[in-house]
Amino acid sequence: MVVADDTAPRGARVVESAHEDLFGQGTACAAITRQSAPDAELYSVRVLGERLTGRGIVLAGGMRRALTCGMQVLNMSLST
Repeated sequence: MVVADDTAPRGARVVESAHEDLFGQGTACAAITRQSAPDAELYSVRVLGERLTGRGIVLAGGMRRALTCGMQVLNMSLST
């Protein structure tokens, strides 16, 4: 999970912990991916809070986290 932190470099920090898929969107996308690419490694980098709100700095932090970990494909479900 990536969270806003004004004291962290770039304004966000990674919190290593298990986290829930609060609304099922990530789980549904993962199931579709698993059907199409059964050997793919799937990861979750959560950037939205419990009310599906967030900040751009946290979204950017999540993208950096994914790239730093070597993820080659990102599925981003976003809304406004």
